[in-house]
Amino acid sequence: MAKYPFTREASQYVEGIGLSLGDMDKPEFAPILNRAEERIFEAIKSGESKFREDLDYEVEILSFPVSVALVRALGDPFLKRRFALSEARRIQGLLSSEGPSKIVYLASTALKWKVNMKADLGRSMEFLIGFVDYLKVAPSFHDEKWKLINRIVVEGLVHLTKEELVRLMTEGIRHRFEKIVEPKLDLELPKSLRERLERIGEFLSQRKRILKAEELPKVAIIGSFPPCLKVLYESLLAGKSISHVGRFTLTSFLLAVGVGSDEIVRLFTGLADADERITLYQVEHIAGRRGSRTKYTPPSCSTLKTHGLCIENGSLCGKVRHPIIEYRRRLRLGQKAKEAVAEGFEKAQGKP
Repeated sequence: MAKYPFTREASQYVEGIGLSLGDMDKPEFAPILNRAEERIFEAIKSGESKFREDLDYEVEILSFPVSVALVRALGDPFLKRRFALSEARRIQGLLSSEGPSKIVYLASTALKWKVNMKADLGRSMEFLIGFVDYLKVAPSFHDEKWKLINRIVVEGLVHLTKEELVRLMTEGIRHRFEKIVEPKLDLELPKSLRERLERIGEFLSQRKRILKAEELPKVAIIGSFPPCLKVLYESLLAGKSISHVGRFTLTSFLLAVGVGSDEIVRLFTGLADADERITLYQVEHIAGRRGSRTKYTPPSCSTLKTHGLCIENGSLCGKVRHPIIEYRRRLRLGQKAKEAVAEGFEKAQGKP
């Protein structure tokens, strides 16, 4: 229950205790408030809450609904999405270390999915999920491997590896958490919660200012591209064939760093198999201006490693988790280098 607060058992446990938000003013509930506040701060700072095994399990269980109440009370859309993602990532890490029977149990009872497992001589373990449940989440992934036509489907059951099922469950859990924190909390909060809400609001504002200061320039700086994107970009200019994942990665990255759709289309139409009309539609789709109207972001570094697109296993980038983060870092380093050169020039000219 402490690990997986979305389960029926966890909900029943919290209801059975009979606590209300008004009780949170009592000194004995301070550890619960501390942990609830910590979960939200972790979400804002890193986008991933850690499971605190060192804490009393009851604190971990009860801090979740309190943190949900605080997020709902603040009502900030960015925080709602960030909190849901943070909690889902925490659960993804926990699910990855669970045995197959526990994963099936959680998928079946908490998410209400039709899931079972099947031993297979060709693989250590294979999971089966009903295609209706599969399609509740899989379309939100833009990798080709998630398309139903590219899956093994037997008698209405989609075959998945453990890693794939955990990823699917994580996305389903994230959707659930987004619905949980969406409604506005109209209740009057006790003093202890109001004080913490004020601290959270101040920290969120500071974080947003930092993010705004780190906004990407309107013009793409090719020299600051991460190695993986630089290779893809140069391959495209050279007319070399790029994989589907590589094309998606480059397109979504170029859009994110300020390159226009028409310019991207001109880059891709240099390829032998590129049709201008289809390419324009695909670029507009990734940009969120066609189809589902969802604007896609570049894949994470871990995804790029999975598809063999990472250069030298990330040794050239340091410990970053996303190419946009590395691009920002290289932009800052480039700016500092320019300032240092300018300062050296002024000193050489005898200027103070």
